[in-house]
Amino acid sequence: MRIALIQCPAWVTHSPPYGLAVISSELKKDNHSIKCFDINIMLYNKFANNSRRDIANMWNTENIDDFWTCEENVKMIIKDSSVSINETINDLTQFDPEIICFSVYYTNLISKYPIYFVYLHHGKTSNNFSKRKS
Repeated sequence: MRIALIQCPAWVTHSPPYGLAVISSELKKDNHSIKCFDINIMLYNKFANNSRRDIANMWNTENIDDFWTCEENVKMIIKDSSVSINETINDLTQFDPEIICFSVYYTNLISKYPIYFVYLHHGKTSNNFSKRKS
């Protein structure tokens, strides 16, 4: 079975997604085809490597709660990162997973919905939060 494991933002960058690594390892033991998508670090690197270091600082432990639990902030990140997110969704679509698993914790409750929504409606560029699934 093809299974995609997705690490959504925001998670601190000094702590890799250990949970997804453990899940991936266990599933591979049962001969499943696994592909991990670390959208968290992809977005962090995008902002850390350009002139938006102020945004990259929002992955710091002292900023992560307030910034990533505000829907307006997440909308801005998604909008500014639409090209990178769509490239990831293209990779996900080419992998053609039978199961998609998202990391779940309070700082990514907002960010996973638009990523999933764009995947479901691949080919469209809408990141409309009002159509998110609960």
